[in-house]
Amino acid sequence: VFGSKGAMGLLLSMDSSYRIQGIFPRQNPARSSYHTNYKVHTPDGDLSGELVMPVHAAGTKPPVVLIIAGSGPTDRNGNNAIGLRTDCYKLLASGLAERGIASLRYDKRWIGESTHFKGLLDSLRFEDYVNDAKTCIRQLKKDTSFSSVFVIGHSEGALIGAIVAREEKVSGFVSLAGAGVPAETILRRQMVRIGLDNA
Repeated sequence: VFGSKGAMGLLLSMDSSYRIQGIFPRQNPARSSYHTNYKVHTPDGDLSGELVMPVHAAGTKPPVVLIIAGSGPTDRNGNNAIGLRTDCYKLLASGLAERGIASLRYDKRWIGESTHFKGLLDSLRFEDYVNDAKTCIRQLKKDTSFSSVFVIGHSEGALIGAIVAREEKVSGFVSLAGAGVPAETILRRQMVRIGLDNA
């Protein structure tokens, strides 16, 4: 039901013959988080992201988690243009907020809304992803809204996360489906699978 003060839910009480016995207002659930657009400034351009802040007690500072996406053209939500539609990182951020934890998800260079970068896409290197994640951490550390900074990395993002978590000395790191073998081994297996290497 919509009124002058917004939407309100209603609960209907019915008997066994489905006749309405009563109508009761239902309060909308309390909002557990709020979302804001967030820019991370790098020397080559701005990374576009979304900061999810939990609703927390006044005077307290929540921890914040940097969520680093996996390989390929995967955006901040866990989706890409070649068929992956999961919203997995978006759902992760919502789950963290419900537990009082803030999070930052960002579109990697040349992905989603992070498209205004110097140079060409062909010049993109793994080190660029590492440096971008470091910049995100440094910016979050400077933000006085947070008590501490953690990192969650998925797949290739777990490799990036492991590097930046150590070098930037964050409070903790979580690897989601991170590689258990050296990157060279993974690349060689993938090349064999698509017929680019006979080794």
